[in-house]
Formats: sequence, structure tokens, C-alpha cells
Amino acid sequence: MNRLVTALVPSTAAALVRMLGATLRLRIEGSDALVPFWSGARPLIYCVWHGRILMVPWLNTRLRRTHAAFPVLSSRSCPEFCTYCPHRITAPYRARTPGNVLAEIEEICGAPIPYDVDWATFDDKTALNFLDNMSCHRLNMALRVICSDDMGKEAVRDGLKKVRLVNVKTEGEKTMSFEGGVLEMHVPYAMGGSTLISDNEIRALLLTKL
Repeated sequence: MNRLVTALVPSTAAALVRMLGATLRLRIEGSDALVPFWSGARPLIYCVWHGRILMVPWLNTRLRRTHAAFPVLSSRSCPEFCTYCPHRITAPYRARTPGNVLAEIEEICGAPIPYDVDWATFDDKTALNFLDNMSCHRLNMALRVICSDDMGKEAVRDGLKKVRLVNVKTEGEKTMSFEGGVLEMHVPYAMGGSTLISDNEIRALLLTKL
């Protein structure tokens, strides 16, 4: 059954996108600044908001007639599987490795910061799937802002010694603290992104106590 679904869903989705595309009009605005990049074969990164992603393959096909084509890469680090996102069709969720997470935080701060994960509390796969997206990624987003200069990097290296992550069952149990150099977050990971501690909240706490 799974093989049948895997075989049918991409082609069915592609057919639906083509049908929808046939009813749309395409208007290009503000492309003058991009022409030098296209003509010089210089690299560009195009950003598309989630609700528009599904039409990007169709848009690429249309633009190939008069403009340079570009590759489309779907997200690999989102376990949400929103109904409007082609990520749920094109590829399964692939979480980052622990080594990749640690390498990113070292690149941001200029020094390694260890994680202490209470694995015993992660008793279901759903919670594990959201661990990186809801905490590691959010923390790194917060640290990128704080560590935008040498003073910020030094403050983080001197003050943040460990990150401790604990899975809880309900949103009422969600807490975050930063004491003795340990940033500790208790998050109901299995409940999904609606219960995450945002990067703004993490940054505000660190800036208050670093």
C-alpha cells in the first residue's frame, strides 16, 4: 500500500498543480535588478513563503521560456508536514545529526557548547522529530543575533556553559531558565511547533542574564 501511495501521490500532485497553473496569469515585477545575475550566470537564492511553495515547480517551468531556470530545494528540517507544503510530498523528514547541531553552535559562538538531553523523557518518536526544530534551531537563531559582534560572542562563551533539554507532556509544564551558566528548556515537543519557545524569548532571557 505504501509503495502504491508513494508512486501515485507525486504524479497526482503534479497534475493538480498543472491544472491550477492553467488558470493563473503570470506577471513579473521588479526583475530588472536580477537580469545581471541571470545573464552572468551568477548564483541567486530565491525565498518563497510557505503558502506559495506548491506553485514554484510550475513557476520554474513557465520562467524557463524567457528566463534562466533554477533548482528547487524543499526543506529537510521541518517535521510539521503542513498540507500546503510540497515537502510532505517530495521527501520524508530528515533531522540533522547531533554533530551538525554542535558544529553550527560552535561556528556561531566560536566555541563548543554542549547539550545535555534528558533522553528518558523522549518516549515517543514525535517528540524526537521536533527536538531540533523547536529548540536547537531556535537557540541558534537567537545566538546568531547575540553573537553578531565580538562582544556578544565573548559574552556567550563566558556565560553559556551548557544547554539542557527536557520533554514534558503538557504546555502548562513548559518552562525556561538560565542559571549557573545552564540554559534549561522544558518543552512539550510532541505537541508541535505551536508550543515552542521562540528565538526571541530565548534571546531576551540570555541578554538579561549574560
